[in-house]
Amino acid sequence: MEDHELVIEVLSNWGMEEENKLYFRKNYAKYEFFKNPMYFFPEHMVSFATETNGEISPTQILQMFLSSSTYPEIHGFLHAKEQGKKSWKKIYFLLRRSGLYFSTKGTSKEPRHLQFFSEFGNSDIYVSLAGKKKHGAPTNYGFCFKPNKAGGPRDLKMLCAEEEQSRTCWVTAIRLLKYGMQLYQNYMHPYQGRSGCSSQSVSPMVRTIFINLYILYLHYINLQ
Repeated sequence: MEDHELVIEVLSNWGMEEENKLYFRKNYAKYEFFKNPMYFFPEHMVSFATETNGEISPTQILQMFLSSSTYPEIHGFLHAKEQGKKSWKKIYFLLRRSGLYFSTKGTSKEPRHLQFFSEFGNSDIYVSLAGKKKHGAPTNYGFCFKPNKAGGPRDLKMLCAEEEQSRTCWVTAIRLLKYGMQLYQNYMHPYQGRSGCSSQSVSPMVRTIFINLYILYLHYINLQ
């Protein structure tokens, strides 16, 4: 989750029957890519949709992610869990501003060989803590996309990278494409808007959900 998001807003999109859990931990490097972008975008994973004049520095790559006109492409192999199966398949992926795609023919980037995998506007990205143990992932460097709607484990699109640096690059790039300048605002003003959760900041839908849950809780107490 990002600093500008509310936990109750995120959880309101989860189904009551879901067994997914959120684990919170301190991440001191959450915005480290603003300070040291050279550690987050390995040269072999970055390419550009248009030709560039000369070498592009990591700082320029970061600026491109925050721009609405240009963007770098992140590419490389990831292991993807096949829908409805326990097996994983190693596939070549390509990250663009419009979403995440995979190639149906080796490492080809031709449009006819690219198939859509996931977009970011209606999905959240999470890092998996026990993908190898719980889902049989090939490595421990997993992450997944979860749609912003009530659903079950079948809605999860699970991926895993070969090493931590690769996963960090993918997750950082997706965060930048999804939130853009909002991440920079969070970085520059880390405590702004976090003094508390006012009633005005909670949507009517979320407020209704919590009122109903509270009523159910009172009924449960009265039955004891």
